[in-house]
Amino acid sequence: MLQTPGPGPGQDEENAGQDQGGNRRARLVAAALKLFSERVYDSVFIDDIANEAGVAHGLVSYYFGSKRNLYVAALEQVGYTSAGTVEFLMDEDGSIYFIEMNARIQVEHPVTEMVTGVDLIKSQIRLATGERLEDVVGKLELHGHAIECRINAEDPETFVPSAGHITVFRTPGGPGIRVDTAAHADAVIPPYYDSLVAKLIAFGDTRAEAIVRMRRALEMFVVEGIKTSIPLQRKIMMDPDFSAGRLDTHFLDRFATSRAG
Repeated sequence: MLQTPGPGPGQDEENAGQDQGGNRRARLVAAALKLFSERVYDSVFIDDIANEAGVAHGLVSYYFGSKRNLYVAALEQVGYTSAGTVEFLMDEDGSIYFIEMNARIQVEHPVTEMVTGVDLIKSQIRLATGERLEDVVGKLELHGHAIECRINAEDPETFVPSAGHITVFRTPGGPGIRVDTAAHADAVIPPYYDSLVAKLIAFGDTRAEAIVRMRRALEMFVVEGIKTSIPLQRKIMMDPDFSAGRLDTHFLDRFATSRAG
C-alpha cells in the first residue's frame, strides 16, 4: 500500500500560462509516488484485523522498479490530485498485481505515518491551502516497522458485532505506541455503523520489536461492557507464522485450523 498526499487547489494558477496541456498538481502527486516507492514498504492486511507497514518485509524495491513509471504515468494521465492508496497483491512467484486505487485516506494510514514521519491529514489541509508538496512533505525517508490492530466491537470467535455500553476503557502507552480513538468509558457503541472502536499502532526499529510492543500494548488495553477483537489479536501476535512473516490470503484459515486442532 502506498499512500500519498496530493496538492490542493490554487497551485495550477501559479503556472497556468507555462503549463500548457499539463497538470502541475498531477506531476507533484507523481513525484510523491516516486519518493514513496524509492524504498518500497508493504502493508499486510489480515481480514481487517491487523495491518502493518515496514521497509523490506516481504517486498523489495525491484518488484516495483519496472512498473513504477507506469503507475506514475497513469496518475498523470487521469490528473489525480489528492490523497490516495494504491493497493497490490503479490503472488508466490513475486509477481505484483494492481488491485485498486482508493481516492481517500484509509483506516490504515497511521502505519504509513509511522514509517514516514508524515502527518497525512495535516499535509492534505496544508496542500489544500496552496502550499507546495515539496515544502509540505519534503524528502521522504522510510524507517522502522509499524503494525496496526483494529480494535473492533465484535465477538473474537464469531465476528458478530457487539454493540453496547462501554463500562471500562483503558488504553495502553509506552515507547512506539499510538492509539487513535474517540471511545471512552461510558460511551455507547451503536449497532448502526462500523464496529471500529480504536486503532492501536505499534512502531519499532524492526518488525520483531514492533510485534513485541504490540503484544504488550494488547495486554494493557482494557475494554469492558462490550466484546472486542483484542483476544484474537493477542493470539495472532503470538502465532509462529505471523512472527515469521509467513502471511498470505489463507493465513486466517490456517490460523483457525491450528486453533481448532
